[in-house]
Amino acid sequence: MPSAADTKNLGTCPCTGSGSAMHAQSLIPAYFEAINSDLTYFKDLGADIPYTKSWYYFSFLLYHNRWNDDFTLSDFQDFSSINKYKGFQFTTRSLESTSLTEPAYTDEIGKAGKEQESILEDLLSYCETLDQTVIFVSSPYSISEDDQKVMNRYMQIIQDAGFKTFDFNTEELSNDLGLDWSQDFLDSKHLNYTGAQIFTRYISKYLSKNFDLTDHRGQEGYESWDSSVLSMERKYLKLRTQELISSSETEKTGEASESNG
Repeated sequence: MPSAADTKNLGTCPCTGSGSAMHAQSLIPAYFEAINSDLTYFKDLGADIPYTKSWYYFSFLLYHNRWNDDFTLSDFQDFSSINKYKGFQFTTRSLESTSLTEPAYTDEIGKAGKEQESILEDLLSYCETLDQTVIFVSSPYSISEDDQKVMNRYMQIIQDAGFKTFDFNTEELSNDLGLDWSQDFLDSKHLNYTGAQIFTRYISKYLSKNFDLTDHRGQEGYESWDSSVLSMERKYLKLRTQELISSSETEKTGEASESNG
């Protein structure tokens, strides 16, 4: 494991502005303490966990070729904190919307890169060893026609290997999902709050219908999930109220301007 003595090879920490180099250098031992803590946590999880699992706890193991590059504070994040929305990033922007054009629907099969196909085939081989049902999903976004052709090739490989796929950028599934492309997206690649609800309901309905899933709502040991739902509902009501107040104030300001004019 690295120690404070190893910091001589790192140079100046780039995550601070001009004139803060000395301060940055003084923080480096603390960074390594966080790294050692993460590595200890990973080790304590058990030797049978695949090496790549460490990426979740020690992020720049994934970016090993950056070890001599510039580091930022994000490379030393503490991943022990828990997202109370179970991974959903619920921010003040989640209720915003961007009007998009629908995907360029095409059934044409494009050409994928050899390396990409090889990696996908390796992944499929691994999935075949699992004692679980694996489903591949391509989430809805404003995809270009050329990219959709390549995606069609990936889906073809996955289906030929016997796995279930959902490509929500095909015309059939897009219509079945029922998203409003004028208001259910945050940006060209991400759903907003209402879009995420529609998408989640669709996937949940499929899983509930096709798999014997236990409903754990209200059960002991799953309180955090019930709490998460309540937190999300409160957050939505708060943001929605702020949005309505802001809209009302803007409208009143406009009316006052017209009166004064």
